[in-house]
Amino acid sequence: MKVLIADDSQLLRERLRLELEKLNNVEQILEAKNSLEAKNYIFEDNPDLVILDIRMPGGNGLDLLENVREEKKEIKFIILSNYSYTQFKKKSLESGADYFFSKSEEFEMLIDTVKNIQA
Repeated sequence: MKVLIADDSQLLRERLRLELEKLNNVEQILEAKNSLEAKNYIFEDNPDLVILDIRMPGGNGLDLLENVREEKKEIKFIILSNYSYTQFKKKSLESGADYFFSKSEEFEMLIDTVKNIQA
């Protein structure tokens, strides 16, 4: 499976990369530090899974999700955010996210979910 990590935090991208590299079902990991890079990767590289932050330079992750979801129905989207409030989770799922996880409280759940996704 090809995974795109889209987050402006280099530290988070590195931590996620280290965890994802341990999974048997992850073959390639791409990284984007802003919404524009993420959009380019989505349309040029066709990842199977996108792990997307809500707030990034160059645009909102939820806006990006809404803009690409209709064309890219086959991609799984996971929102990983510090904004774990109910309204953000609800908006993320309404916008087309398959999953929503809190960076601070549910990081391990994200890894377990990725482990079980079949591309």
